[in-house]
Amino acid sequence: MLAATISAGNPAVADVSPPPAAAAAAADPFYSPQEPLPAGRPGDVIRWRPSTIGSLFGVLTPAKATAYQIMYRSTDDAGIPIAITGTVLLPMGRNPATLPIVGYAPSTHGIADTCSASQELVAGTDTDLININDALVAPRVIRCLIR
Repeated sequence: MLAATISAGNPAVADVSPPPAAAAAAADPFYSPQEPLPAGRPGDVIRWRPSTIGSLFGVLTPAKATAYQIMYRSTDDAGIPIAITGTVLLPMGRNPATLPIVGYAPSTHGIADTCSASQELVAGTDTDLININDALVAPRVIRCLIR
């Protein structure tokens, strides 16, 4: 869906500036939502930008996936609209419309902004990159997991 949103020119704002190094993530304006949030429903993309993927032991490289950082609408536990950020990885050479969607919800990596999963993907310090790579290059594994 996001791939269709990005390629179809969804009214969500595309921020084409590259993601900063992990050390500068806390100052990155991409992660500061506009106030008030734009109208919409939970799951609506507020903004997105192309991203990069760091390499953990040379396992996951940009040649295997195209990455996008996204900000989208959600709600907190009281039902109040909030903005959430994440990363979408699309396997290279595959039609995203025909692939299953796999959600990756990492455990807490730390309390600093630079410890967020999306920042660790950029820096190449997320130790789950090996498992993420397996899911990207071996769709048969994904099919087994979701059946």
